[in-house]
Amino acid sequence: MKEYGGYLPLELSQSGELYQSSLRLNSGRNCLHLLLNTNDYKRIFLPHYICHSLVDTIKKTDVELVSYSINSSLEPIFDYEDLTDSDVFLFPNYFSLKSNFIVELAKIKANFIIDNAQSFFSKPQKGIDCFYSPRKFFGVSDGGYLVTKNKKSRVAYEVLSKDYSSKRYSHLLGRHDNSAKIFFKDYTVNETKIEVLPQAKMSELTRKILSSIDYESIKKKRFENFKFLHNHFLTENELSSIIDLRTLDGPMTYPLLIANKGLKEKLINKNIYIPTYWDYVDSSMDLSFESYLKSNLICLPVDQRYSVDDMNIIINTFEGLR
Repeated sequence: MKEYGGYLPLELSQSGELYQSSLRLNSGRNCLHLLLNTNDYKRIFLPHYICHSLVDTIKKTDVELVSYSINSSLEPIFDYEDLTDSDVFLFPNYFSLKSNFIVELAKIKANFIIDNAQSFFSKPQKGIDCFYSPRKFFGVSDGGYLVTKNKKSRVAYEVLSKDYSSKRYSHLLGRHDNSAKIFFKDYTVNETKIEVLPQAKMSELTRKILSSIDYESIKKKRFENFKFLHNHFLTENELSSIIDLRTLDGPMTYPLLIANKGLKEKLINKNIYIPTYWDYVDSSMDLSFESYLKSNLICLPVDQRYSVDDMNIIINTFEGLR
């Protein structure tokens, strides 16, 4: 029975989600898991330079994992003619920079999955499955969007139970009262929980928060911050040649590739928190470019919390640490 009276809930608007026709799951990795379990794929091709969570997800299925390398343009070193009908090729839209490349991929007659975890605002390509991880871009504790026309995936989705995520929001609520450092332990605990979440539909709480976001404003602010940083680092960023501001959609971070000699750690000590993408690089293999990325890529924050004035502070701090 519907409840009446009692204490009031959070006041959340309902302006609408960005991917309203998608399948709403409780994590990006569970989107991939659902796809692999409802298709007849025998092999999946995955880049070496990828989040370990996807590797762990694939290992929970019967699909064989085959890894490939990428070049300095963040594109696969791969002959697509080697793909068979029972193969699927996963490609991440690295740092929102590879949207044009993905348009070209869509022209190849093969099975593709696009990992848009780092590119929430990149639109799906017709005929290609893709998934999104909104917590990389917004203040939610979980959730994933899966865009697919596969009927088996949709049937399997319909019978899933709904997740409940209110107990995973302590770090997000706490940050309004105190610093991120104070609640960092809660954050890491939540990330550990995400790794083992059973497959389920997105929680009502997460969906309502995602329905209350001003997406256009956020996309614009992220682009402005990115552009400001890029104009400063243009001549020294080793990724500058593949950054096209005309096709950039609300980027997650500004990826600055530069031989940095410990600059990342120095920035973290100045409260500019720089993530590492990704720890999963097999040191036993000759993956010189992937290892170089792991060691030298500095992903500067450009998200909606900040203004161009904040970007200027980040630049000045960066220059003062060299």
